Amino acid sequence: MTFVTAANDVCQRPVGPLFSILNDQMLVELTAIRGDLGVDVFITDEKTGQVQIVQCKRFRRDVKVSSVDMQKFAGAMKKFKATKGYFVTSSSFNPFALHFVEGMDDIELIDGKRLVKMINDTASFPSPDEFQQYLLEYWTWRR
Repeated sequence: MTFVTAANDVCQRPVGPLFSILNDQMLVELTAIRGDLGVDVFITDEKTGQVQIVQCKRFRRDVKVSSVDMQKFAGAMKKFKATKGYFVTSSSFNPFALHFVEGMDDIELIDGKRLVKMINDTASFPSPDEFQQYLLEYWTWRR
């Protein structure tokens, strides 16, 4: 596993290491916070060259990811020739966003509850202190 950090956004901070752990044989790289062209994390299979992308949206509980957000993400997948895309949010997805990705096997949606569960289920998260700090910021921010 190779993990390269270029940014420390609150959403990206736990997502980058999480995807590094879940994709052990891949290069996982965070993009810059600004000008990322709709991609926060690139996951590259160094053997095949196949690329997966991750987009993170840190929203309040009452703000949901829309179909417009999903359309932009699908465009980013096409631009970077991604074989898989993960759209991660601290909130959730509205019905139009869910409808947009219906039947698309190459896009996986991860809402805030699932993200926390994924992190909790990943015993090798970088460090208990980093995880504790993330949870503190995540739940404080969302209230």
